[in-house]
Amino acid sequence: MTNPARRVVNINHYRKNHHKRRSAGNYRWILVLLFLIICICAGYFFSLSPLFSISEMVIKGNDTVTSDHIEELSGIKCGANIFSVNEDRIKMWLSIDPTIKSAQVIRHLPSTIEITIEERPAIAILPTGQGFLYLSADGIVLLRQSKVSSLPLPLIVGAKDLFSDLVPGSKITDDNVKAGLVIVEQMAQDSLDMVAEINVEDTQKIKFFTMSDIEIRVGDSTNFGEKYKVFLEIYREQEKGNKLGGVQYIDVSVFDKPVIYYGNNAKI
Repeated sequence: MTNPARRVVNINHYRKNHHKRRSAGNYRWILVLLFLIICICAGYFFSLSPLFSISEMVIKGNDTVTSDHIEELSGIKCGANIFSVNEDRIKMWLSIDPTIKSAQVIRHLPSTIEITIEERPAIAILPTGQGFLYLSADGIVLLRQSKVSSLPLPLIVGAKDLFSDLVPGSKITDDNVKAGLVIVEQMAQDSLDMVAEINVEDTQKIKFFTMSDIEIRVGDSTNFGEKYKVFLEIYREQEKGNKLGGVQYIDVSVFDKPVIYYGNNAKI
């Protein structure tokens, strides 16, 4: 038989050891907690160290917008703590300039901020009753000027609205103008400077004019890429043969059956 006294001794021994193990476990948790608090405090004070003061900003992707303008819009100041930089807030400030389509902000520890932007390039100019609007491919007004000294981009004409109330950042909703932007976007960049204007008064009978005042009839915007390619081939061929001066218009509305009309209405 088991000795009752022995059983009592064993229970007391068990309770004593269990209490010691529980106390040791509690001490370990306290040590872990203290360690975490020390790490947080050290990290906080370390982050405030001059080592993490912003000393350099790297701007990438900008062609039209100057780096100084981007830095100013971002609100980032040299000497500020790099961990105080709020990426979403910087993106919001940069979006004030409609030329900036998107931005990416990256911290490079210990002291460099890198901003990479994607721009909206202007592809066409829309004349209004009170000036000229520079438009991006997605119809955003990038710039408004009272006059232009030259035509670096094609004019889109024939729209019924004068758009006199639009300012930079506004979005064009007019279907005729949007059709013109689609046309411009498909034109080859290396030959865009030969196009003076695009008339979108009738989107089923779109036409554009070259700098040498030759009318190009394209019909609607269907298969415009093919139509434009045919136009370029004809234009360069006529230019090579010194015949451009006699061309009245070129019709590529049916791109596989183009027609050239000369000033005397002779069909070639």
